Amino acid sequence: MTALLPRFLTTSTLPRAELDAARLDGEVIPLLDGWACVDEPPGAALRTDVIRHCIGPRTRVIAVGATAAWIHGAADVPPARIEICTRRRESTRPPRLDGAVATERTIADRDIQTIAGMRVTAPFLTAVDLLASTRDTRSAGDRATTIARLLILAGRRPDAIRRALRGTAHPGVLELVSEALGRLEAQPLLTRYTS
Repeated sequence: MTALLPRFLTTSTLPRAELDAARLDGEVIPLLDGWACVDEPPGAALRTDVIRHCIGPRTRVIAVGATAAWIHGAADVPPARIEICTRRRESTRPPRLDGAVATERTIADRDIQTIAGMRVTAPFLTAVDLLASTRDTRSAGDRATTIARLLILAGRRPDAIRRALRGTAHPGVLELVSEALGRLEAQPLLTRYTS
């Protein structure tokens, strides 16, 4: 069956009044600068469409930090500010976007994945970025859960994660990540969030 509407709807897709009426009818939910149909699976393809809409047709950027965590499905809610970067060796300047953080940095090829056509930092580097971030405004518990999910997505075993963080992370962060890992370990395997 052919889809009649795109995954992510904006005022360029439908008039604002139609989108607001659809929201009131429970047919769409607001998502950053647009709306998504309630029956659209909330996977990586939808999340990359949302970010792509917000940053425009920039093919050389890489989603990083909380943005990458959300695309990976490790964060439950979209980022407060979109975080993207360009690679120094690609000779492109970071774009200027309202409400977004754009940087330039060195990232190895092994630390980049392509998800639904968008370049995103791999789960392990994303977790490291979030551990070092001062921009993340979410609660410490939400942040720790996101980091734990990313480390598990990266294929790290919970005991190895705890050992690796022991000497490097701030003691409060280590405690929160350990607590989040404990909650994730306690979940039955089939209910663990991985998308």
